[in-house]
Amino acid sequence: MPEFSADPIHPGGSPSPEVPDFVAKWRALRPRAKVLVGLYAVLGGAGSAYASYVLVSEVHHWGAWAFALLVLDPIAVAAFVFLGVLIAPDSALATMLSSARKRATVVAIAVGVGFLSLIVGLLGFVAWELWKVR
Repeated sequence: MPEFSADPIHPGGSPSPEVPDFVAKWRALRPRAKVLVGLYAVLGGAGSAYASYVLVSEVHHWGAWAFALLVLDPIAVAAFVFLGVLIAPDSALATMLSSARKRATVVAIAVGVGFLSLIVGLLGFVAWELWKVR
């Protein structure tokens, strides 16, 4: 049986070196700036969640569901998790998220490239169809 260790567990690997800088900058902000950043996070999360709800309830198509589930809902979740990190910047959640930042950046770039290729493909298709009609 392993021995008990009082060392904290850092899920997801070692924390990012930017965490202490973020905590120091966050504590140095004035209370009004903290409230504004928190308000932006709440408004962004609520707006994205409501946009997802309206899109899915009004447009009955698989594309609307895909856009809501792949873009709008993750934005809402990220905004609300960011609000939690703002409330407790030295928590285990903030440490775990800072260690996942590199992977999240790669995924965000991949999703952006995917959407960009979709838009370019649609524009190419429209241009091809217009050229054929001419």
